[in-house]
Parts: sequence; C-alpha cells; structure tokens
Amino acid sequence: MNLFLKVQFTGFIFLSAAFADSTLNICDRNGSVVERVLQALSFNAPKATCNNVSAEEMAKKVNLIEITNIYHVDSSDFEGLASLSRLLVQFSGKEVILRDSTFGKIPSLVTLDLDYNDFYRIEVGVFDELTSLKTLLLRNTGNAYVLRANLFRNLSQLESLYLDNSSVVIEPESFKGLNSLTKLSMRHTRLGVNGGYDSTYSRVYLTKAAMAGLSNLRIIDFSHTHPVSNAHLPPFYFENKVFGNLPKLEKIDLTNFGLETVSRSNLGISKNVDVFGVTVID
Repeated sequence: MNLFLKVQFTGFIFLSAAFADSTLNICDRNGSVVERVLQALSFNAPKATCNNVSAEEMAKKVNLIEITNIYHVDSSDFEGLASLSRLLVQFSGKEVILRDSTFGKIPSLVTLDLDYNDFYRIEVGVFDELTSLKTLLLRNTGNAYVLRANLFRNLSQLESLYLDNSSVVIEPESFKGLNSLTKLSMRHTRLGVNGGYDSTYSRVYLTKAAMAGLSNLRIIDFSHTHPVSNAHLPPFYFENKVFGNLPKLEKIDLTNFGLETVSRSNLGISKNVDVFGVTVID
C-alpha cells in the first residue's frame, strides 16, 4: 500500500509524492509531514520552489495538504504550518482512534476533511486547537462512534458540519460550542441518540438536549436518516419542541426520514421554517 501526499504552496503549483511503504509512520521518521514531503519532492520540484529554500520557510507557504493511506499522525507533524487552510487525512486500516494529540494547533486551518475513515473513537480534545475551523467533513465513516459531549467545544467559528453516510451516536451537549454553525448535514446517516430510546415502543427519538448549543443553525438535513442500532426499529420520532431552541432555523429536510406527517408545534418551529419530505400540520 502506498502512502500518498499532496501539497500546495501559496502562489506555487501542486506537488505530490507516493511512498511504496505499507508500514510508513511519519512519526517514526525524522521531520514533520511537510519536511518529509519536501525532501521527497525536491528532486522533481521546480528550482524556484525548493532549491536553496529551507523546509521551515516552505512550511510557512503551504496552504493545502492531502494525506492518504497513513497509519498515524501527531500534532508535531503540523508545526510551522502558518498558512495551512485545508487538510485532508485518510487513515489506513479500520477502527481508527483520533486522540487529543492528533492535530495540535493549526491556527489557520479552515477546512478539515476526514471523509472515508473508519472511526472507532474520536476523543474529546482532538479539535480543541483548531479555533479557525469553518468546515468539518466526517462523511462516509464505518463503525458507529459517539459524538461525545464537548467534542466541538472550541469550534466557535465552525459554520458547516457534515456527517453524511455515517453511523454516529449523539448525546446531550454533543454540539456544545458550535455557536456559529449554520448547516448540519446527516444525509443517509444511521443515527443513535443517547437518552433517546423509548423501550415501551422500541423506538428512537431525537431529544431537545441532543440539539442544544445550535442557536445559529439555519439548515438541518436529516434526509434518509435511520436508527443506527437496528434496521428493523420503527422510524424516529421527536421529543416535544425538539427544535425550540433554534431561533434562526430556516430549513429542515426530512425526506425518507420515516415520518409521513409532523406538526410545527411538536417540532417547536415557526411558519417561517421550510420543512421538506413530509406533510406539515400547522
């Protein structure tokens, strides 16, 4: 299996490299991600970008890094990336654990793409230093994992969170700290809710507590979402006034959510909110 890395420098071209090493662990090698990539690319890169320029200076110009088929990254791998705005990481193997030391401080990072990773656990603290993040992609993940309370506690600038085609369990205060979030997408997601199971009727319900902390949210996409635990469970239903603390809500998509009708009163929304995919009773 090859480790593939692609780097873009501000004002320069894309550079890329593939390492034929199925056990490559960057933290076991000398130098950061950027230093290792620059070293590998220096033979083929234009003279204007690499010759006589230190890795430290080049690192300051990097604005995009894509890493695939990697087993592990650590916060020290990203030191000195003063201009990094977009990072894509695809880990090799299954049951990936994101520990709180995975990314460290990347003050300029705006987009973090973690699509197509088979997460087993995402630890609280892993996103704490990414204070400028605006878009977080966690789509097409494998095993069900829990969005722990306070997981996003420091992402006060995050505007879009994508959890599509994944298996996730949310709990009270999973979304705490997302004061700027305007779009929450869970299309085709297998969703569980801690504290949201009605044993009398064997059904899962979305709780008001699970939606806490999203005061700026405008768009919710729950289309094609089903319970995570059992495909034969009845469809979701909603705790009374489940969206009652979302004053800026404009759109909810419940297409193929398993419900035929909903009432605005039960959802806790006004007539100004557009609801798609179901019959709405005012």
